[in-house]
Amino acid sequence: MKSKMSYKAKRNIIIIAIIVALLALASIGTYMFISGNDETQALSQMNATGDNKSGEEVEQSQNNDNQT
Repeated sequence: MKSKMSYKAKRNIIIIAIIVALLALASIGTYMFISGNDETQALSQMNATGDNKSGEEVEQSQNNDNQT
């Protein structure tokens, strides 16, 4: 039994599927990297202050430091 689809059509579908899968993986990886980087930055800012300040308090103290 022969398939109704030609070799070129099958090849093009496989290539497109691989490209879509790679783009999806790249998007997910980028999102995870950015969200992980934000969390790490927030934690490092809290650890740098030495106290248990909220994100807003850390930001305000940094703004005050920058203004002087």
